[in-house]
Amino acid sequence: MPKVLTEQQVRDFEEQGYLSPIRAMSAERAAEYRGKFEALEARFPTSSARGCSTSPRILIPWTSSRI
Repeated sequence: MPKVLTEQQVRDFEEQGYLSPIRAMSAERAAEYRGKFEALEARFPTSSARGCSTSPRILIPWTSSRI
């Protein structure tokens, strides 16, 4: 497995116990997911995630793909 942290990141983790920030996805992918989520909110404006008894990955299939 290739090394993905720089020496400075390793030192920072050793000193602080955490590493931040870490890019989880590209800005383009984040924008794509935000657009999909905003479209979902517009489609169901009165829905609440708190009131949802089903796992979001079942109702919103794109949440579990390509992350």
